[in-house]
Amino acid sequence: FAGVAKRLPWCTSDSASAHQSRPVSPRARGRLQLMPQTKRKPLCVDLYGQLRALGELPTAVHTDARTLVTALAREASGRGRPITLSEDRLDAVDAALRAAGAFDGVGALRTAVAGWRRQTRMKADADGINAYYDAERSDAYTARLAGPQAALAGRCLELAGLPDGGRGSLLLDVGCGSCLSSAPLAAAGSVPVGLDLAREMLLVARRSGAEVVHADMSRPLP
Repeated sequence: FAGVAKRLPWCTSDSASAHQSRPVSPRARGRLQLMPQTKRKPLCVDLYGQLRALGELPTAVHTDARTLVTALAREASGRGRPITLSEDRLDAVDAALRAAGAFDGVGALRTAVAGWRRQTRMKADADGINAYYDAERSDAYTARLAGPQAALAGRCLELAGLPDGGRGSLLLDVGCGSCLSSAPLAAAGSVPVGLDLAREMLLVARRSGAEVVHADMSRPLP
């Protein structure tokens, strides 16, 4: 996205307010005049765990609008490869956003994406972790990662080189989450005990029969 920002100074972080008053370019205005002939549909994008409504946009710009949101999210986090859209395509999305009324162009959307990211970044303390790992997210995490985590736990047990392959060993699973490692470790004959700070994750673990302790691994263990 940095390449796009160089071509379009109004997309830089210190000029969002200037962009809000930037007139629609003649090229974008011409494309926008053709858009009434194009079917319009509400566009929502899944970002930071929530659906974000961008407004009722012409279907012709839906793909570019999604791409732009991804580019802005990467820019906000400083991670991922930059995504480049040509100036006329950015102008078309900008004009469509303005016409829809939900955002005053790309600059306003850029500010919104950065704000959404700040809102969803929880503090790495007990309150933040428990706010993030609610019941729904804990269940989804468990369903999605059960298979990969079981394979990883088995491999870790092999690499540990414990006597008798860990049979009879008491193993502390620090940061256990919903104890997806417990079943493969127990199947190998070890005695796993999970430790985590996320209460909802531990509730999921207890429903599976795992033995767990609620504690903060950054503090002395109970």
